[in-house]
Amino acid sequence: MTDEELRDLQERAFQLEELQKHPGWLVLQDFAVNGGGGLRAWQTFLLNGNAKTQEQYQNYVGRIFGCERVLDASEVVRAMADDAAAKFALAKFAIEAEQ
Repeated sequence: MTDEELRDLQERAFQLEELQKHPGWLVLQDFAVNGGGGLRAWQTFLLNGNAKTQEQYQNYVGRIFGCERVLDASEVVRAMADDAAAKFALAKFAIEAEQ
């Protein structure tokens, strides 16, 4: 990972964290979980054994995964940025130590 790519990832993490602080984030989160056949309804559908086919099951699992991925984006990207920064610093240290 280059220095520029690391800065870009850190900026993306910051932007997602800022987005989560916006009051509209709570509205989105509530809608994703509770509104209009959201996450909770999809989980209940599957837990009650209502999927009639493997395709229908996979469709609902995909919806749940996608919804959770969006809701967890800030934490996921922050963890990626922190991990990349640690690896970048270690690699930089190793290069400097060789010189």
